[in-house]
Amino acid sequence: MKDDINSQSIATDVVYGKFSLAFETLNICTIDKGFSNITGYTQEDLHIGLKMSDIISSEDWDVYFNKVISVLSIQPECYLEHRIVKKNGEKIYVLCYGKLNDDGIYADVMIADITKLAQIQNNYESVRNMFNAIIDNVPCGIAIYEVEKDSSIKPIMANKFCWDILGFDYSEQVSDDFYINNIFSKEKYPELFESIQRLISFEIEHYNHEFKFFNKKGVLIWIDFNLRIYQHGNELPMIYVVMSDVTKLKTQIYTIKHQKQRYELIQNLTNELYFEYDFIQDIITLPKNVETNYTGYYKGNSIKNFSKLLTDGDFIHPDDKEYFLKCWNSISDSSVDAQLLDGFDVNKGSIEVRMQLYSKNQYNWCRIDYIINRDENETANGIFGKIFDISESHSLKDEIELLSTKDAITGLENKTSFCKKFDSIIGSLDVENKCCAIVSLDINDFSYINDNFSYEEGNNLLIELSELLSKQDFFILNCRIYSDYFYCLAYTDKSQDELMLSIKKVFEIFDLKQKARYSASNISICAGIYFILDNSLSSTVCMDNCNLARISIKNDTFTTLAVFNDELRHKRSREKALAFELNEAFQTNKIEVFLQPKFNMQTFKIIGAEALVRWRNDDGSLRSPITFVPVLEKLGYIVQLDFFVFEQVLKIMSKWKNDGIECIPISVNFSRIHNNYNNFVDRVLEVANRYDVDKSLIEIEITESAFTENNTVLLENMKALRNFGFKINIDDFGIGYSSLSVLLDAPVDVIKLDKKFIDDLMNSTKKQTFLKQLCILISTTNKHIIFEGVELPEQAKFLCECGFYMAQGWLFDKAIPSSEFEDKYIYV
Repeated sequence: MKDDINSQSIATDVVYGKFSLAFETLNICTIDKGFSNITGYTQEDLHIGLKMSDIISSEDWDVYFNKVISVLSIQPECYLEHRIVKKNGEKIYVLCYGKLNDDGIYADVMIADITKLAQIQNNYESVRNMFNAIIDNVPCGIAIYEVEKDSSIKPIMANKFCWDILGFDYSEQVSDDFYINNIFSKEKYPELFESIQRLISFEIEHYNHEFKFFNKKGVLIWIDFNLRIYQHGNELPMIYVVMSDVTKLKTQIYTIKHQKQRYELIQNLTNELYFEYDFIQDIITLPKNVETNYTGYYKGNSIKNFSKLLTDGDFIHPDDKEYFLKCWNSISDSSVDAQLLDGFDVNKGSIEVRMQLYSKNQYNWCRIDYIINRDENETANGIFGKIFDISESHSLKDEIELLSTKDAITGLENKTSFCKKFDSIIGSLDVENKCCAIVSLDINDFSYINDNFSYEEGNNLLIELSELLSKQDFFILNCRIYSDYFYCLAYTDKSQDELMLSIKKVFEIFDLKQKARYSASNISICAGIYFILDNSLSSTVCMDNCNLARISIKNDTFTTLAVFNDELRHKRSREKALAFELNEAFQTNKIEVFLQPKFNMQTFKIIGAEALVRWRNDDGSLRSPITFVPVLEKLGYIVQLDFFVFEQVLKIMSKWKNDGIECIPISVNFSRIHNNYNNFVDRVLEVANRYDVDKSLIEIEITESAFTENNTVLLENMKALRNFGFKINIDDFGIGYSSLSVLLDAPVDVIKLDKKFIDDLMNSTKKQTFLKQLCILISTTNKHIIFEGVELPEQAKFLCECGFYMAQGWLFDKAIPSSEFEDKYIYV
């Protein structure tokens, strides 16, 4: 029972972690907090350089790598149980699930710490080894005492180990020294003598205790003392004593009373069921106590016609029976001579199946370890083995598989599982005669729920939508990607128009319900659909197409469902071409950093600058950022671009410092996309630490629109960066995407008001009053204010009269190349 409790605790205390690696180089690319908790390696270690050889020891490497290669040569994913080396050198056991990405270059891996389970399995191995040793010899002290009619206890016999443990010189005849009260003191061991009396009176049948003891030679040892009373018929009761010196190995318990009880003792100590099967008689023999622990099929300790039970009964799970019988019959065939048959060894090995181990009403995953018995002529005549309940281990595997395939909030497929299932079934769908389509959708104004109610309320809304989608018979596969983004695969006899009408009705039901519940919100579904006419297309292509359709109507309040068309297809091609051009632009130095100065409008002195990116064409002209930044942000390349600008700014500021020039603060823009990466803060810190620049002069600028997605992660990143000494700016404040209260409470140093507050300012008294009151409100939160887009002297004068002096705009200077900026403002 004790082992059962430990196993249950293991299942609830599992620590999970994830990481990704480049399969060709075996470099670890990303890690999460769970990985760090398990291994001790941090994001800093990752940036320095972390390889699989750092977490797999050299002694395990060949076995581990060969297993991975053999499995991945057949399928793109695998489960393994193996050891890893923590950062502190400690070796632990993990259960590992890994999957190659579609390109075969990268792999996503999830690990779970199963060290406790491995330790329990090691304990079982120790018990098994002990059992084998018992058959050859009894390496523990055994003594037998007879209980006389006057309740006195008379020593009958003691083996040599018993003499050695107690410190006596061996003699074949036991002496009075072997009376228990001559060996142990009643004053020091009152519990022992009290338990002996309870044994004699049959209040208890067994007593076990572990204690320190000075033997007759004066040596202090730890002794494990086991007593059991036994009476056969009217004979005098006998007390069997089993004692072990556990000074060096306290966890080993030698509980053997005599040869007939060995199965019972092992059964009491473990969850393993030992058995012996006779090929000729077709009889399986079990321990005598088996009927108290394993019920339903057996009475007594022998089962005749066992092969008939396996074939005709439901002892083995129906889904596993064919596989099991194939293995069992191969093992039982005495003509098979120790050959590998269908991947398993008929001479010695293991089989894992589900069987009704404890009752007829429940199947348990079991591992059957077996070895062939052979006679003096090496002819196989039987099997000796054990059955071990491995339900806990399989539950752990199932749990990891569930976490790796299902969305934790809605229970729908996650992106990886959705793509895998999509690609596996799309080829079998009749897209010529039936309507097949993929839908991308999200919830407009979803941030309203999180900002004004709670994240739990937002999760409930996601669950409600997922349940609504799952009820539609034309949606055969649904998934949630992240946040409020969903994909659905439709397959129906409906026409394209009928399917679109049905989908719109579903969205209308959802929209009306939310408007009734949240009257102040603009919650509605925005979706794009792509009709699949070619079932050889991959999930990636189909998902990109319907997503493009969704994005095309994101700001259209009158359209809820858009169809992917040729215009969108051409747009996607242009975007991919732009992404390809970006790499060439980096290599040919066509990506440049411009600086726009920030001024004190009262003194007209420069107080800082904003770094802006420009893309120079072959003819020397410049592309407007609006033509490429949104595209790169959508495709994910904005991350590379932002860090390029960041590092160029650090190089510029480092040069100023080395030249003895007093540095001015420079703000650098970072896209909201960075908050999707766990290592964002670590990467910013790692790049900044390469240069000897005061972090308080570096302003991380985040647009207000970033607050519409994943506010929790965004705020955590802002707080962390601020704690490391960076300044935090909010750009484009006032464009209306998020709650004012959220922004004002955020860990921010500077708020930059959007240009729309300045435009036409001098022609509207109401606008002037509103702007002044807004700035006063912001000032109460101890945040600095800077205005962008100041172009007229009248605007600057009004802002100064209101008490606000920081600004940037064409009134002072436009964004110019960094070299020109230095000549004009720094080296003067």
